[in-house]
Amino acid sequence: LTPTAITCMALLALQFGIQPILVRKFTPQTINRSSVVLIQEVVKFGIAGSMYWAGTGKEKRVKDFEGWSIKTWITLAGLPAFLYTIQNISSLMAYQNLEALTFNVL
Repeated sequence: LTPTAITCMALLALQFGIQPILVRKFTPQTINRSSVVLIQEVVKFGIAGSMYWAGTGKEKRVKDFEGWSIKTWITLAGLPAFLYTIQNISSLMAYQNLEALTFNVL
């Protein structure tokens, strides 16, 4: 393994261990969980979209979206997106109600 890979794995392990503690400390129990998850998803969508937009040319984007419609998009991405949203809400609830060690072991 390269030093960069080891550093990245160590940082990921640190983030994995600290995240439940930070979420529990900085998100009150009374917060609207669905709003938090919605904002997270909007930010992720914006970051991914801007990376895609900056990394591809116009011809590539036109080719990528050929044959797509709203119905196709909902059919292919709707169910996984819904399930991922439920998972995020459940994770946030677990972060707020479980000790960090318990959350990470489960």
